[in-house]
Amino acid sequence: MVRYQAEDFGRLVLVLLGFTQHSKMRMIQSLMAQFREEGFQVVALNQRCETAEETGHKITAPKVTCLDNFRDLMEITQHILARHPQVELSAVGFSMGGTQLLRHLGSQGAKTPFRSAVAIAPHLDVPSWARSLSSSRGKRILSYLMSQLCKQYIKATLEGTKAMDLVDSASLKSAGSLQEVEQAVVCPLHGYAAVDEYYAAVSPHAFLGQIAVPTLILHTEDDPWVPFDSSIIKQLQSKEEEPAVVVVRTPTSQVSIPLWKKTPRTLSFSRLPLSAEATSAGEAPTQARVPGPIPWQRSSSRLLPASGEQCKAHWQPSS
Repeated sequence: MVRYQAEDFGRLVLVLLGFTQHSKMRMIQSLMAQFREEGFQVVALNQRCETAEETGHKITAPKVTCLDNFRDLMEITQHILARHPQVELSAVGFSMGGTQLLRHLGSQGAKTPFRSAVAIAPHLDVPSWARSLSSSRGKRILSYLMSQLCKQYIKATLEGTKAMDLVDSASLKSAGSLQEVEQAVVCPLHGYAAVDEYYAAVSPHAFLGQIAVPTLILHTEDDPWVPFDSSIIKQLQSKEEEPAVVVVRTPTSQVSIPLWKKTPRTLSFSRLPLSAEATSAGEAPTQARVPGPIPWQRSSSRLLPASGEQCKAHWQPSS
């Protein structure tokens, strides 16, 4: 489901939300208001099977919110561009939404309708991340807690629907990890035989080198849920051509997203810790080169309560 303002500013940002986010959240509404202040029309994507209590519209397609929904992005962008054919389209994705965005960008290459993108704390290598969830007691606890959250979500969204008939209810009831929940729910609903097959299919890792539009990845070294894998970035650095992807890494999440100033080919980071890194070889840590500007010019410290209007229209995805 897409909610958006009716005005056409000529530039539009699609916001792809994380698993626990929805368009009426205070943070997302503030982000949308901030983009509008900068002259961007904003679209926030509420993913499949969001609850009516959160978004005002219940999506009844026999799917669930998961990484596999990157496949929806072409249909969503076609819907947007049909209404606003002249708009310049960009995207910002948080966590799960960032992973979906990178997977789309990598698989579509130059065919993507997005002109630029930002992915915040995405999963770069999903199979590796899934294995890491059993690597320590703390990670196993996180996986268990997430599995219980998923069970609540599934009960709220699928119970009483035809989609629930496809779910392995016995396995779901006994599931104590995220992998077990996704095996019981995501795999049968999205057509995967096993959870490992699902993780391999949705992972951006193998596709990052095929991204053809300016893309910024923001990550922190202390993220307890999505660890940063520097080896993936080194693989991008080893390519002879200038990469479209720029990665900025900070030691801790307790910093603000950098302020940017547009220049023809450079993003100047004015609030970047000295330990941050960019993929362009030989680049100073306070400057990262990309082939074109990316439309985000404010610090995350501005993501405060705002009086942004609630979006009004919505889009129903196909089954």
